[in-house]
Amino acid sequence: MSPLTPSPSPTGEGDKNQDWVEVLRGEVNRTSQRKVGARLGVSAGMISLVLSGQYPASTETLEQRVRGELMSECVECPVLGEIDRRWCLDWQEKPFAATNPVRVKVWRACRSGCEHSRIK
Repeated sequence: MSPLTPSPSPTGEGDKNQDWVEVLRGEVNRTSQRKVGARLGVSAGMISLVLSGQYPASTETLEQRVRGELMSECVECPVLGEIDRRWCLDWQEKPFAATNPVRVKVWRACRSGCEHSRIK
């Protein structure tokens, strides 16, 4: 399958909400899987599997990273205000650090029902 040929949906949902996959495919065609993976904080292998429709796990986090980093979508953080989705995900992954009051507020907000949090 050539890089320009559409592949099956990675989530099995057909074309519904798959705009992010086409943006990902376009960026890979423009640069490389390795560069896109590094930019999104994931492996080139994950990019390859998602684009070929063979990624076995959820693509929700990758979708949010693509929407934030490549599509410039934003969310409203209860602490930081309007931030891009990628930054939101990055803040969620940071460990607790009592030395920075903003970081403490964000850490708490991410774990107390923020609608954008992916923390279970």
